[in-house]
Amino acid sequence: EVSAREGVFFPLSVSKIGVRVDIREATASCDNDRVSILNFIAHGSASRAHPPEHHAKYDELNTFVHTVFSSAELYRLATEQPQGCVDQVRDLLRLRANVNSFVRNGN
Repeated sequence: EVSAREGVFFPLSVSKIGVRVDIREATASCDNDRVSILNFIAHGSASRAHPPEHHAKYDELNTFVHTVFSSAELYRLATEQPQGCVDQVRDLLRLRANVNSFVRNGN
């Protein structure tokens, strides 16, 4: 959340979305691009062949993205405490989220 410009902060709404990313559901400007991207993730080449519906590489990428946003999302849940947040917090802790690694307003 640190910014060179005073008053600029990381929007917590982004972390909420980031921990729910699923590469299989991603869209692209055209379907051919989506197919090529999924094939590149799964096989290392941007083939036009139908990509696999499920692949371990999709799961790896999803986990990586979820982990990047997990600490900010843990912070959001801890401060906002929305209904049903306990299960979400449990999932984030499994990703090794650390609320202390996310600093907001210098706290």
